[in-house]
Amino acid sequence: MKYEELIENVGGCGLYQKLILSLLYAIPVFDGLQIGSFVFIVPEIEHRCSIPGLLNDTYEVQQDSPHGDLITASIPRHIEDGTEEYNRCYLYDNETLNGNRTQSKCSSWVYDKSHYHSSATSDMNLVCDREIYTSHAKTAFFVGAFIMFLVGGWISDRFGRKIIIVFCVLIQGVSSLASSQVNNIYLLLIFRCLSAIGGAGGFGAVIVLVTEITSKKHRSLPSLLLQIAFPVAFLMLSIIAYFIRKWRLLMILISVPLIPLALILLWVLPESPRWLIHAKKEKKLVKLLNRMAKINKQDFIYQPEKEVEIDEKTSDRSVKLWKIFTVPILLKRTLIMMFNWAATIFVYYGVTLNVGALAGNVYLNLALNSFLEIPAIVFAAIFLDRFGRRKISMWFLIISGVSGMLTIFPYLYASKDQYWTATALITLSRLTVSAATACIYLYTCELYPTCIRNASVGFFGAFARFGGILSPYIMNISNVVPGRFGKSLPLMVMGLTCLVAGISYFFLPETANQPMMDTIEEMIKNEYRKKRGKTPEEIEETHELQV
Repeated sequence: MKYEELIENVGGCGLYQKLILSLLYAIPVFDGLQIGSFVFIVPEIEHRCSIPGLLNDTYEVQQDSPHGDLITASIPRHIEDGTEEYNRCYLYDNETLNGNRTQSKCSSWVYDKSHYHSSATSDMNLVCDREIYTSHAKTAFFVGAFIMFLVGGWISDRFGRKIIIVFCVLIQGVSSLASSQVNNIYLLLIFRCLSAIGGAGGFGAVIVLVTEITSKKHRSLPSLLLQIAFPVAFLMLSIIAYFIRKWRLLMILISVPLIPLALILLWVLPESPRWLIHAKKEKKLVKLLNRMAKINKQDFIYQPEKEVEIDEKTSDRSVKLWKIFTVPILLKRTLIMMFNWAATIFVYYGVTLNVGALAGNVYLNLALNSFLEIPAIVFAAIFLDRFGRRKISMWFLIISGVSGMLTIFPYLYASKDQYWTATALITLSRLTVSAATACIYLYTCELYPTCIRNASVGFFGAFARFGGILSPYIMNISNVVPGRFGKSLPLMVMGLTCLVAGISYFFLPETANQPMMDTIEEMIKNEYRKKRGKTPEEIEETHELQV
């Protein structure tokens, strides 16, 4: 009996699987809450130097006192976008003999609290010379995700899906809770990195477990719902953060539930039947499969003497990962997909985590962007089979790229009250790149043979985090390059990246409604069989040369 046949016999995607899937979906939702929390932990806040000697100084001008005169006398001003603004990092020193006033860097600030009552930015003074630490905090998160994507697959194969899911959820909960109590930026970076290690490890194992406890014909919808979990999380976060505007309390609220969730998973979550077969744990396998059949009301009892066939040629560990760089057909696909994975993550998180910099209300912007992202992913899922993976992915990225590049016009020529046009273009860019990101998982799985599929997805997931690491610094360009052009430059870079990524899909094959190859040899033969004039002997000779 083959494994797919076995899972179908115990219910495919029956009541038991649905109950477990409902529990598993909580994991990417909580991971999304942690990722999105950066919008409120280290936001870009309006600020200026505090007036020396004034204990009750505030960013807002106090109308019932000579507060405005003191600000004018103490803080230098400059013209920005046609409006006079107070300097954020310098204040006046004593007046010189010739009447000129010198300026010096300040060491304390006051902050605009209209959106954020408190944040790590204001509590730790991550402004002016320390502003780069807001980017470091986001980068530390992606570094943690990169580390776990590299080693998470091996740990999952070695010790099982369940143990890594439980451990990673617990690590994310404890480290995220700890980050809410620190007053040191370096400790915050460490705990954010640990939180990402837990999030990435848990999400990676969940993807595998979802595919292994459901049968082949029921697998698409559960996998799609995993991608929707993140916009759902961002939408929830925008509502929670609207009412809870203190970052420490917000972190506690989204982190504490992870600890009891880990305990529930330890008690309820089953191990993957496929892993139990590989690990030769017969007693646990029999107990699990019979429980599945019973809850799913299937007339099937698994006996230990029934042998389940799992083709060793398609085992994840039978072919080394470096084959994707040495086989010519795979090399071309690999180089294109490396760029596309990095590009989609770079643009998606670059836009998402900097939603606070957009014109308008940060909470409404995040909620609206996240809400629109859901139908975009559903649209992609509906039309993937009709139009094909390549065309859908290509056009989504091209639209995202063009939308991002067009933002230069409102930033250069529109007045501030017309910046909503830039926000609209950025929203379109984000929802289309989100749909492309949802497509890329399935497309990658179909481009690579079974023998190296999981390893390839793990490699691309890790490599994509370089895009996440880079995105905060690209968005910071607007603080380095002054004026309106500086504001548009990060989105121009991201738009161009998306456009190039979309065009590169043209050089990949279409995989919709095509059989999935199991081995590299089978893939090469199939590739050359499509080319006219190739005899079976020539196909075999080419295959030998490439492998």
